Amino acid sequence: MLGLSNSIMHSAYIQPVEAGWLKVVFGSTQTSNAFFASPFFFEISPSPALGINDFFPSTAPSSVGSSGDITEIDFKIYIDNSQGYWDPQGDGDNVSIFLNPFGNPEVGGDNHFDVPVNQEYSASTIVTTSSSNTNRDLKLVQFIDTDDMPQAGATFYIKDIVLRANRKVGTSDNIIATWNSDFTGGADDNHDSAINVTPSLPGGMSITFFNTTGTITKTTNQSIPS
Repeated sequence: MLGLSNSIMHSAYIQPVEAGWLKVVFGSTQTSNAFFASPFFFEISPSPALGINDFFPSTAPSSVGSSGDITEIDFKIYIDNSQGYWDPQGDGDNVSIFLNPFGNPEVGGDNHFDVPVNQEYSASTIVTTSSSNTNRDLKLVQFIDTDDMPQAGATFYIKDIVLRANRKVGTSDNIIATWNSDFTGGADDNHDSAINVTPSLPGGMSITFFNTTGTITKTTNQSIPS
């Protein structure tokens, strides 16, 4: 992958299929006021998302985003539409999710996944910073399309998040941040403290919900519906 390691899905962090998922349930219906102008969606105001708080470090050699920075992103997701809470229009289509790594008001292209419901889906992409930015957050799963807004009770599962950000300085590759999820759980199953992360650099990264309304319930070490 562009001169980076081909083994970014480290086996130490891959949990068995039957468990190790983070289950997310929305307590209320989410909203978005984005609009589509091909090939991008444009946000009038930020749309709801799950992401990593402070993923991009602010210490040398990373001054929070530089033109040409490369971020490799892999994860698995399962969108449970058994109750129809992901399909407010009743048309039975896939669910669009977006990656927004730098807080940009427009997303599209490689930052978009069209996810089929009620089945496991593996997402993998590489995003490149096109210009300097000051946003340290990584919005990993963002809901922008109004046809795919999670309704009250909407549920999805996510696991095996592997992130790796690289900066080329001269002829040298500099790994400026990595993040590997482990959702196998603990005593405080619904709290962020139970979500173990292994950043290679200090920075206080954590799972975060951006621009959501109502209660979000997180439960670790879950199995997807059979």
